[in-house]
Amino acid sequence: MQRSGSTADSTRINSEIRAPRVRVIDSTGKQLGIMSTREALALATEQELDLVEVAPNADPPVCRLMDYGKYLYEKQKRERESRKAQKQIEVKELRLQHESRNTVLEPPFLHNPSALCKIIWMN
Repeated sequence: MQRSGSTADSTRINSEIRAPRVRVIDSTGKQLGIMSTREALALATEQELDLVEVAPNADPPVCRLMDYGKYLYEKQKRERESRKAQKQIEVKELRLQHESRNTVLEPPFLHNPSALCKIIWMN
């Protein structure tokens, strides 16, 4: 259970919540109603969970009882998995050079178009 302290994002937890009254949702998703922030903190401490402000712009702000450390770990894990699943784009390069000779295409360009190659212009 995380007591307080700064978080990486702007999410306020436990004693960082400044609203006098909050709407509380428990860890299963059930609404517990509107109560004072002190009551909500006492409830979170009793259940050994954190009080996390999930909708600060609502009236009153919505807070959820959850294990904040576990939430952050699962969020980072999802981000790592999504980065692994991303398609890596490989940029191929083709250099063109003009020389005053006969125009000849080198064999690597004819047989392997994805390889880096050079077209030499010849008279």
